[in-house]
Amino acid sequence: MRRSLIIILAAFLAIVGIVSMFMTFSVIFDLFDIRKQEGHYIPMVVYGNCICSFLYLIAAWYIFHENDLSTIYLIFAVLLLLITYAFMLYHIQSGKPYEMRTVFAMLGRTSMTIIYAAIAWYLFSRVRKLKPPSYIDEKSLGKRNRRV
Repeated sequence: MRRSLIIILAAFLAIVGIVSMFMTFSVIFDLFDIRKQEGHYIPMVVYGNCICSFLYLIAAWYIFHENDLSTIYLIFAVLLLLITYAFMLYHIQSGKPYEMRTVFAMLGRTSMTIIYAAIAWYLFSRVRKLKPPSYIDEKSLGKRNRRV
């Protein structure tokens, strides 16, 4: 069950990262006229999402290899998205044009990234308190602390 959850989470993060990378590069470089379809986009949000797409792909790689560095990358992505959200709110308060769907998309992306980070923390980084330290041996640790 644990391994299947890891594979599902890694695959989902990889898919989200690839789609996000495609969409942000399409807006930045005006590929396939997606910039016109997006309407009034906020450049800071696009660049923040582009960086997060790379972080998602790196975290997916580490999750697939059961490495606890995935939690650090996902927490960094959450912090980056929160900073991007603050810049987006400043952009809106300045009276500049924006799309309302961008606000909801950023809220959804930030929430989902918090959930991904929580799952990665639960799977790899939390301290297991089910057994006292004297009962923990190498077999019970498994691949948890393996660095890739």
